[in-house]
Amino acid sequence: MPDAKDLLQKETNHRSSDVGIRERQYGVWKFKVAGHSTLKSPQQRWHDFASSLPFLRRLFRDAFGVAPLLLVLFILSEVIGGIDSTLTMYFSNQLLQTVEAWRTTGQIDGARISSAILSRVLCVLLLPYFHTFKRWISSLLELHVKRHFQLMILESELKMDLKASERTKGLQGATPDKAWTALEESIGFIQYITKAIGQSFLIFQLSRTSGGPIFMLLCICGPITSLFRDKSFFNYVALYFVNDIYYQKMLALKKFCGKEYRQDVISGNLGSWILSGRLYYQMKKSYDGLSHIPSSDKHPVRVYTAAEQSTVLARSWNAFISLLSDFPMIYSAFKAWKNPSAVSIAGLAILQQSMSTLTSTAYLFVHSLSRFQESLDSLRSVYALADISLSNADLGQKPYPSPSIDSLHDVSKGMSLELRGVTLSYPGEETKAPALRNVSLKIPAGHLVVIVGANGSGKSTLVRVVTRLYDPTEGELLIDGRLAKDYRSKDLQEATAVLSQDNKLYPFTLAENIGLGCPDFVQDEEAILAAASKGGAINVIQNLKDGLQTQLDPSLQLHHIKLVDKPHHPLYAEMERLQKTTDVSGGEKQKIVASRTFMRFNSGKVKLVAVDEPSSALDAEAELDLFNNLIAGREGKTLLMVTHRFGHLTKHADMIICMKNGEIVECGTHKQLMEVQGEYANLYNIQAHAFQR
Repeated sequence: MPDAKDLLQKETNHRSSDVGIRERQYGVWKFKVAGHSTLKSPQQRWHDFASSLPFLRRLFRDAFGVAPLLLVLFILSEVIGGIDSTLTMYFSNQLLQTVEAWRTTGQIDGARISSAILSRVLCVLLLPYFHTFKRWISSLLELHVKRHFQLMILESELKMDLKASERTKGLQGATPDKAWTALEESIGFIQYITKAIGQSFLIFQLSRTSGGPIFMLLCICGPITSLFRDKSFFNYVALYFVNDIYYQKMLALKKFCGKEYRQDVISGNLGSWILSGRLYYQMKKSYDGLSHIPSSDKHPVRVYTAAEQSTVLARSWNAFISLLSDFPMIYSAFKAWKNPSAVSIAGLAILQQSMSTLTSTAYLFVHSLSRFQESLDSLRSVYALADISLSNADLGQKPYPSPSIDSLHDVSKGMSLELRGVTLSYPGEETKAPALRNVSLKIPAGHLVVIVGANGSGKSTLVRVVTRLYDPTEGELLIDGRLAKDYRSKDLQEATAVLSQDNKLYPFTLAENIGLGCPDFVQDEEAILAAASKGGAINVIQNLKDGLQTQLDPSLQLHHIKLVDKPHHPLYAEMERLQKTTDVSGGEKQKIVASRTFMRFNSGKVKLVAVDEPSSALDAEAELDLFNNLIAGREGKTLLMVTHRFGHLTKHADMIICMKNGEIVECGTHKQLMEVQGEYANLYNIQAHAFQR
C-alpha cells in the first residue's frame, strides 16, 4: 500500500450550498467528493424496501407465470444452499465430539462414529452435484426470465410516441439483465438469511458448552461496527479528473498516434514529423514531468482508496475492527483457562470454524442487503418503462378517417390540417425561445404545400407537429375539423407518410428496408421494385452483388483470438469476410428511404405525405426526379414539402409557407409572395442568383 506522502496529497475543504465538498489531489487526479456518504440509513432502507414491495411481488408473479417449476426449484435450491455449510459443520462436530469422547473415556461408540463419518462423506460427495444442479436451474430460469422481460420492454418501447420516449430517457437503461439481477438478488438475500439463521442456531447449540450467548454477540460485533464507518469511494457522490498538464499532454500525443487520426496523419504527411523525433521529444518531456508522481499509471479509484486507507485514522479503525473479529476466540480461550472442564476441544474447533463462517456471512449479508436495494431500484425502472408507455398509448378513441366526417372535409382528396395558436418547446431544450411560436394555419385537403425559411426557422418543427411526432405545448391541431388527439394514434400513423433527413436504414435486407414501408407487401418483390424505381434506388439494387437480398447491416457479434497478426491464416480471411459490411453512400441511403415511402403508398391509407429535407445528398437531377414522382403520386393526399432547393417546386405549389424564428411570416402562392417582395422573395432571389452564377 503506497504511503500518503508519496501521493503528494493536498486537501482543501469548502462548502457548496449545503453540501460539503472535499477537494483532494492524489497524483495526477483531482477528486471532488461530497462530504456525506450516500450509504442509506436503516430507516431509509426500510422505506425503500416497503415502497418496492409492489414491484417485487410483480416480479415474482411474472417469473412464476413464465416458469413456475423452475422458480420453485431455484428458491428451494437457494434455501438448501444456505444451510449446506451449517450441515457440514454439524456433522463435523458430531465426528469430533465422538473422537473426543473416545480419547477421554477410552470407549468408542462405533455406530455413532460410523454415522458421523457417513453423513460427513455424503455431504462432501453430494454437495458438488447439488451446486451443479442449482447452476443448471439458475441458467434455465435466467433464460426464461430475460426473454420475458426482453419482449415486455420491446413491446413497451414500440408503443411509445416521441413525447413518451422523451419522458422516459432516464429509463432507457432498463434491461432484461436488471430484472433478472433483481430476482437473483432477492432470492439470494433469502439464502443469506437462511444461512445466518442456521449458523446462529448451530453456534447457539455449541456455545452451551464452549461459548454461551456472549460468544454469539461477540461474533457479530465486528461486521456491525464496520457499518458505522463505510469509506468505500462508491458510497459518495464524487467527480474525479486529470488536471496534470504533463499527463494530459502525454495522453493527447498517444491518442494522436492512434487509429482515430490515422487518415489525418497520412493525408497531412505528419508521419515524417512524428518519426523526426519531435513527437518522441514531446512524449519524453511529458514522461519526465510525471516521474515524481508514482500514482500516474494506476486506476483513479485505487489511487483514492489507497490514499484514504493509508491515513493514521483509517489504519487505527481497521485494526480495531480486526481486534473485534478476534474477540470470540479470546473470550473462549479465557473461559477455557478459567474452567477447562467446561470447554470442549471439539466444540472450540467447530466454534472457531463457525465463528469465521458466521462473520463472513454477516459481512456478505450486509453487502447483499445493499445489492438487494440497488436491484429493487433497477426493478422500478423496468416496470416504470412499461407503465409509462402504456399510459400514453391510444388516448383517442375515434377512428380515422371517421365515417361521420363533416361534409366540408373530403377525405378522398387527402387530409386537411388546421393549427390554432400552436407553440412548441422541445423537452429539455435549453434555449428560451420556443421552436414554434403562436402559429395559426389552415391547409386544405389535397394541397401541395412548400415550407421555406432559413435554418432554425421552425420548418422541421412544423412538420413534426402536423405529423403528431410531437404534441403542441400550447394550442391545438385539428385534422379534418376535429382535434387530432381525439383520433386513434394508430390510425393517424397509418394515414401519414414521413420522408425525412432523420430516416434511417434498417439492419435488414435491402428488400425489407424498402418493403417495410408497407409491411403487408414486404414479400412482394414486384411492388418493391416499382417503389425502388420511383425512389431512384433501382441502380443501387443493380450494383449490389446480392441485389435485394443484400444485408445492409448484419449486426454480427464476432470475436477472435490471436488472429490479428496472422493474415495468412485461413481463419483470417473468414474473419474479414464476416466483418465486412455493405457500405452505401449518403445519396444511396436517401434513395432507399425514399423508395420505402413510395412503398408505403401501396397501403391505400396514406392521406398526408410530409417531406422534410430528404435529398441533401442527391444531385440536382435525382432530386428533381424524386420530387416529380412524389407530385405525380399525390392523388388523394396532402403533400407538405420542406427543402432548401425549392425553386422548381414553389411555382407549382398551392401554398407556400415562409417561416422565420419559429413564426409564419408569409403565406400564399409564388406569384403573390413575389409581388410582396418580402422574406420569401429575398430567399428565392438569393437562390436564383446562386444558380445564375
